[in-house]
Order: sequence, then C-alpha cells, then structure tokens
Amino acid sequence: MLASQFAAIRLVHITCVAMSGSLFCLRGILRIASIPTAHHWLLRLASHVIDTALLLAAILLTLILHQYPFTDAWLTTKVLLLVLYIVLGTIALKRARTVFGRVVAFVFALLTFAYIIGVAITHHPDAWLTTKVLLLVLYIVLGTIALKRARTVFGRVVAFVFALLTFAYIIGVAITHHPAGWLTLIWR
Repeated sequence: MLASQFAAIRLVHITCVAMSGSLFCLRGILRIASIPTAHHWLLRLASHVIDTALLLAAILLTLILHQYPFTDAWLTTKVLLLVLYIVLGTIALKRARTVFGRVVAFVFALLTFAYIIGVAITHHPDAWLTTKVLLLVLYIVLGTIALKRARTVFGRVVAFVFALLTFAYIIGVAITHHPAGWLTLIWR
C-alpha cells in the first residue's frame, strides 16, 4: 500500500528538504544582520510545518524501503548529522550572543546540511566526494575569518588554528583516500 506511493512521498521529502534549507538560509541571514524578522511567528510556524512534513515523509520512506537508522549505516549517519544540524541551527538562530558566533554556527550548520544531502544522495555514510568539497569550503571560510573577519586576536588565532587543522585533515583524506583521513592510521 505505501510502496505504491513511494515516488510521491520521496518528492514531498525532497521538496521539504529544499524548503527547509532555504528557509533556514533566509532566517540565518536575517539573524546575522540582526533583523528582527528572523523571529517572526510566520517564519517560525512555516519552519515547524515544513520540518514536520519532512520528518513524516522520512519515516514513511524508511518503512517503505525497510531501511532503518541504527541498522543501516547511511541512515544512522543522517540521523546523527540531523541532530548536529539542529544544535548548530539553534545556536545560529537563537543561542549565539555575538555576530561572530552566529556566523560560525550558521556556516557549520550549512556545511552539515550539505553533508546530510551528500549522504542521502550516495546512500553511503562517507559521501566521500562531499567530504573533500566541504572540507575545502570550511578551510576557505576559516582562512577568511582568520585573515580578514575576526575582530580580536583570540578570534584570529582560533580561526587560524582550525584552518590549519582542516588543511591537515584535507591532506589526510587525500593521502589515505578515506574520509576519516589520518584517523584511519590510528584505527588500524
């Protein structure tokens, strides 16, 4: 019965992903710019409705496909990344007290969102190509913060250290051909 509706449910799921991500981008940009509209009740309501439909479609898809989180690795990865995305999104939209904190949380939330999409497309927890692209974007963002955007010495140092760590991780991924990078040498 549900299997016959797979295409429609999948379309609802993908549409809700696009709408949810777009709305998060809009609200994040408004919040970073300190525009109060970011917390307008209609935007919050739309976010809750879209995310609820997204979750319901995801649950129906797992039932149709007989693939479940904590049984199938790629779905487990998606669920864990979803939790991280929610935490980072909450920090970006509500909890961060400084613009710098909002920007950092917002950027990492968007990177996590992109990684979730990579896992969903590849049906693989590594989403290997996505890993390299996201790490490169992260390196560029952190480098820009370290060189231009950070207002304090501490902010520059922190961004610089994380940029160096990201660069080392990129090199590790390239050498080991594994998304865990240098960690694969430790796990052996």
